[in-house]
Amino acid sequence: FAAQVRATIGNDSAGLAFFRNQGPVFYLGLPQPVPEYDKLADIDNAIASGRIHWVIVRQRDLGLMSFKSERVTAETLYPWEPKEHGLNSMVLLRVLPTTN
Repeated sequence: FAAQVRATIGNDSAGLAFFRNQGPVFYLGLPQPVPEYDKLADIDNAIASGRIHWVIVRQRDLGLMSFKSERVTAETLYPWEPKEHGLNSMVLLRVLPTTN
């Protein structure tokens, strides 16, 4: 998953954020820390400010996201893994521009 994220975001690592997780921070090997948000209002504000273009979120929290986004890649899940693991799996979202 970390390799897929790096390949997808390219040099836009400053535009990446985590929501309610620390994601694969070690495996990403990014030159700067990645902001972490635990509250919806905080991540919504960061996105509205234009600072955030990518969000790594757990599958279980996807329904909470109120900003427009598209699912780009996700952690690989296998049929033998328990449902709980699927809910905890990470997903990379691309923040889409809003039209007013």
